[in-house]
Amino acid sequence: MIHNRLSDFLIIYCSIRSIMKTYLLLCTLPILTIIACNQPQTRVAHEQWFSNTKAEILRQATAEPDSTAFSFSDDRNQREQAQFIGHHLLSKKGFDHDVLRYEIYFSKDGMFQFRRDYHQNGRPAFEGILYNNDGYGLTTRWLENGREQSYGVRFAGKPVGEWRMKQQKGMKSYYQDYGGTTNIEKFPVLKKM
Repeated sequence: MIHNRLSDFLIIYCSIRSIMKTYLLLCTLPILTIIACNQPQTRVAHEQWFSNTKAEILRQATAEPDSTAFSFSDDRNQREQAQFIGHHLLSKKGFDHDVLRYEIYFSKDGMFQFRRDYHQNGRPAFEGILYNNDGYGLTTRWLENGREQSYGVRFAGKPVGEWRMKQQKGMKSYYQDYGGTTNIEKFPVLKKM
């Protein structure tokens, strides 16, 4: 008889415990969802915006040019090459002593640019997207040795949020918080053409 009561008690206890777990889960899940939705934009959202915008700028800028213009410095050590289709600027490349120093690709509406600068040794120095000549989205700078110098998000030309920084050779990385929010919905959108 005691064994049956103990058995019944355990069954009821386990049932109540199971119901409480389900209730707790159903009550906390909406609260956690609301909290998560109110958090600042994630790095993943910025990476996706950057990747999609860069791909679309490059797609729009890769039309076959119908003309190329060159300009040279007085000593002819620096030159710039600009490619056009009609009167639309597709891209610019700058050279110093025949070494590529920068390349800029333009959207068809001319509002967006994808820019990449290079050190004299040919390694990347900067990569980012500009809208109306202001930096937006992920921006990366590298030291001449190829190591990352800074990485973070810009909005209207200003750094916002947390950036990963490294100043000199041998120095450990640290984080610099510029404050502000980086709501991805406020970023400009490049229309597909």
